[in-house]
Amino acid sequence: MLIHKDSFEWMKERDADSIDHIITDPPYLIDFMGKGWDKEDNIAGSVEFWKEALRVCKTGSYALVFGHSRTHHRVMIAMEDAGWEIRDTIMWLYGQGFPKSKSLGDGWGSALKPAYEPIIMARKPFKGSLENNNKTNGLGGLNIDACRVGTEQIKVSPAGGSGIYEGGWKNTKQNTEQQTITGRHPANVILDEEAGKLLDEQSGITKSAKQPTKTRKQGYSKDGYVGGTTRNILPRPAPEYGDKGGASRFFYCPKVSPSERNYGCDELEDKVRNRVNSGGLEKDPKWQPTIQKNNHPTVKPIKLMEYLVKLVSREGQVILDPFAGSGSTGVACINLKRHFILVEKGDDYLNIIKARTENASKKAQTTEEDSCNG
Repeated sequence: MLIHKDSFEWMKERDADSIDHIITDPPYLIDFMGKGWDKEDNIAGSVEFWKEALRVCKTGSYALVFGHSRTHHRVMIAMEDAGWEIRDTIMWLYGQGFPKSKSLGDGWGSALKPAYEPIIMARKPFKGSLENNNKTNGLGGLNIDACRVGTEQIKVSPAGGSGIYEGGWKNTKQNTEQQTITGRHPANVILDEEAGKLLDEQSGITKSAKQPTKTRKQGYSKDGYVGGTTRNILPRPAPEYGDKGGASRFFYCPKVSPSERNYGCDELEDKVRNRVNSGGLEKDPKWQPTIQKNNHPTVKPIKLMEYLVKLVSREGQVILDPFAGSGSTGVACINLKRHFILVEKGDDYLNIIKARTENASKKAQTTEEDSCNG
């Protein structure tokens, strides 16, 4: 669902406890690229806005909110003052940020190259235990297994057949079947592909230590030790033991298609996308304006948005993006079978949102039909 309206006013009309999660990329309050809406529209730093967002969300709902390195504290404080519980901050590191440093001569400048965006992770408080809230309305927890890092499945055969962990320690018989473990526990750092390459260049190829084992003697009875050999007990199998690669393997690194920006926008007119507006880079060929169907200045990668949607939500839940931008949140929700509400008050990007979400819906429908026919 796409709503063309001011998000604050729309939320005032929305029923309480009707939204499962909020995932959004609001204005950064920094006059980005000379866009008036970014400087003047400071609603994302308003306590009143986040109080209303808290009201429409269910207990245990998450809000994942992108921010700027200079101003995200204003949003975080506003959310906390409104009643949200700050749970963490995910750092999205990227290698393609452009510097806006003004040359002062003699090698001096005015700013560092931007290379990360914080993603505030907040949750609506609830009474009682997390286990009970998660069981009652399916909210409050994180979908760890769906977001594990790495797709390789590693089979581990426990030495001696003991020490398997399946929600609790259990003894197993000798020669038990191998257990498959997939991926590392997700971290609060996400890298783009370029940042992952840069990290691996610095770390080089490293190999993780082998999984440690414990030793226990056999042959115990109620009267004490009666003889026998020793055997190894393998602790909980984990994929980080014994593998090798660059340091980026510890973090989620979504790959982005070069055509992703204009995804679904073939029928739209060409527009000029300015890369910079200050800092002396206007003459640098690398940062010259480009012609794009989707000229939104801050398009978020679809794989990144899918990861965030999976992290906090279940299929069929409702995701609200009160600052829809170019619609990446909606595309991610369609791909993952979540319901979505995109709210965008500006006129400039409505056609882009419609084109991208409609294309995603058609693609998802085709895929489902092919699956049924197969």
